Amino acid sequence: MRNKIKAICALIFGAMFACSGLGACAEEDTSMESSSHNTPTMEETIFSRYEDNQEFGFYSYGAPGTDDYSANEAKIKQYAEAGFNRYMLLGCNGAKDSMSDWTTSHRAINLENARKYGVKDAFMRDYVLTSYARRDSGTLTLSDEELEEIVINRLGYYATAKNKDGSYAIQGIDIGDEPWGRHYESYVRVYKMVLKVAKEVYNRPDFQMYVCLLPAYGGTELYTTDGVKATETERYVLYREYLRKYLDGTGAKKVAIDVYPFMGVGKYIRFERGYYASLQILAEECKRVGATYALVAQTYSDPVQKDFRVVNEAEMKLQMNSLIGFGAKDIGFFRYEPLENSYQPEAQFVGADRITKNPIYDMAKNEIATAKKFDHIMLGYDYSASAIYASDTEKYAYYVAGVENDTFQKVAVTAGEGVTLVTELYDEKNDLYMYMLQNVLDTVYTGNAQSKTIVKVNFGDCKKVAVIFEGKTGIVELEQGEFVKELSTGEGVYVIPLK
Repeated sequence: MRNKIKAICALIFGAMFACSGLGACAEEDTSMESSSHNTPTMEETIFSRYEDNQEFGFYSYGAPGTDDYSANEAKIKQYAEAGFNRYMLLGCNGAKDSMSDWTTSHRAINLENARKYGVKDAFMRDYVLTSYARRDSGTLTLSDEELEEIVINRLGYYATAKNKDGSYAIQGIDIGDEPWGRHYESYVRVYKMVLKVAKEVYNRPDFQMYVCLLPAYGGTELYTTDGVKATETERYVLYREYLRKYLDGTGAKKVAIDVYPFMGVGKYIRFERGYYASLQILAEECKRVGATYALVAQTYSDPVQKDFRVVNEAEMKLQMNSLIGFGAKDIGFFRYEPLENSYQPEAQFVGADRITKNPIYDMAKNEIATAKKFDHIMLGYDYSASAIYASDTEKYAYYVAGVENDTFQKVAVTAGEGVTLVTELYDEKNDLYMYMLQNVLDTVYTGNAQSKTIVKVNFGDCKKVAVIFEGKTGIVELEQGEFVKELSTGEGVYVIPLK
């Protein structure tokens, strides 16, 4: 039985993934016509029902024009060619171009150049508003009238800036990266005032706030309102409370977190404890309030503090599939250009000259291109549940830390050696479940060699599944409801049981 299933999988997911008489390619799956009935079957429409007219937002901190205000068009074109369609600019705090006339600013020129190459959405950070939002005391002593006057002044730049075609140039702002628990009161006051002023003063009900919160693996004192360090056993409870407080307090319907799993150099090298707990808890809390989220991947290194390392190709794939599998609607990176004299230049997309491509540029470009082949499908699915299966929970403790394995609706999972992530996503409109199965064992555990694991999933009486692997789609027939797939490090397969 297993050999037969593997033979079918090989036809569909072989290296060439060639279109054959078995109809393995998406083009055949989505254009099939029924000769025996008038109503198309679910098998015939499973992929075509998701219209390819929307996509994830892809962006990176440190984009051209962020640090180098006079970035030339070639740099911006190269940024767009990596697959980015969104611009994250760090902004106005008295530096060059701050609050200057928009039409003659370097930022306006950079954005016009970016729009030529499909980079249309732009967000900025206001450091003046950040100074009010991130008060260490947690208390903002300004009256509402005083705060409103400050916000009116700052938004006069962002909310009114327009492109040459008359459309608004800035979609929203960021008022401070990763606020701590003790910043809650001041952050929420500034957040709400910005949206109020944008709507009532500048007639911008569409104006957005970019809210990037902490991951679960910071110091525990960051999550508490009094700044007091807690015990490790309290970490994930405190983190959930932190997220819940900010989500409920702001009412935000879209948030982000930066999640960087690849830690250290030399003897300090490891996978970050709490990486998957961060993703699971964020997904659960956003599900509770109906919020969507962006997830920011690691593309930088800090060898001085031994915090993060340069990612390799398998690790880039691992990040991308994990973030998509946990239901991200937008994917960011930190960073595109290196900070001057701060991080290893080879850890970012481009080198110290901000134009020469590093290997990571093509790694990320390939993963973004793959994601764009099926992101319109993924936008129809929202996070439902997740579990981590480790063959040795002591050896792979950093993977399972803080993760609570959920019970899935449609499947029974048998994981192989190493560490396997399974997430469940749900398309409410079509009443369909999807399962992302991924080998997440980092290559640091295998001497930098690719690990392989075999995942078996039983779908009960289901006879066929729709499958997405490396951006390609197909239909797999099952025997006794069992789907089997061998996965290398970072690889993820997305499976939809057909009714």
